[in-house]
Amino acid sequence: MNDKTAETKRVEALFGPFAGSQMDIATADADAAIADGWARDPFAPPPDPNEPQKEFSAEDHAKVIEAAEKAARKIRGEDQEDELKAKKGAKKGKDTNADTQAAVGKARENQMEAGTDASKGYETRQQTTRKPKAD
Repeated sequence: MNDKTAETKRVEALFGPFAGSQMDIATADADAAIADGWARDPFAPPPDPNEPQKEFSAEDHAKVIEAAEKAARKIRGEDQEDELKAKKGAKKGKDTNADTQAAVGKARENQMEAGTDASKGYETRQQTTRKPKAD
């Protein structure tokens, strides 16, 4: 038996970027995809026609789509890039930028109130208006 056959399982994607396509993915990922509801086993017997179909709420549908998109990123190898970006973003943080902007705004307000003050290390300039040249 081929090692690849033992390691992979064929699934048919029902939702997400790969919807409608069949693919061979790792057995653990295939089982997770089926459990998450975004894929099915194409070799499984058809469901009983007398059995009611599972209905998705909007929340369930959103979760299935999210799981399908996450799996698609993993299949394409994009999940590692996302993890690196998340780690870099966690170090910097969005709040750091907001804090910096707030500090700059506060410094500008103080500068406007103080006018020219060399002891504080900055100075403001008065606005000048230019007169149009007379011909």
